[in-house]
Amino acid sequence: MGSQNRMGRLRGTLHRELRGKTLLDMTGFDYNLEHISNGEDALDRLMELDPDKGGDKELDLVLLDLGLPRMSGLKLLEAFYGARSREHRFRIAVLTGSMAPRDRQEVMSFRIQDYISKDSDEDELVSALRRIASEIQGVGQKPAV
Repeated sequence: MGSQNRMGRLRGTLHRELRGKTLLDMTGFDYNLEHISNGEDALDRLMELDPDKGGDKELDLVLLDLGLPRMSGLKLLEAFYGARSREHRFRIAVLTGSMAPRDRQEVMSFRIQDYISKDSDEDELVSALRRIASEIQGVGQKPAV
């Protein structure tokens, strides 16, 4: 029950409506959202994006919750980076309810640039998502979130 609440909270964070728009809509960028509900399936999806075949160009941004069921976000990062011998082209941002210093340190050890609290107010969330989308667009990728 606890992990389902966390997933509902993440979806609620991304799709929180403010003046009739979701937070992602408020960034001003076009996006396609693929929702994966647990860490094992998310890891499988990321691993099938083969950079040698350009597969990782399908994806610009992963918004990762540390509290995923079946495999935590931290375990997903460990498995993903442990299995990858090459850099990937997509960006990973952590959007989480955990602001524990230890979790933040572990996440940063994987060179994750963005650690965003789900408890941030709407303006902070929209600002962080806009900044990330602008940076992605600035390196020649489409601004899909």
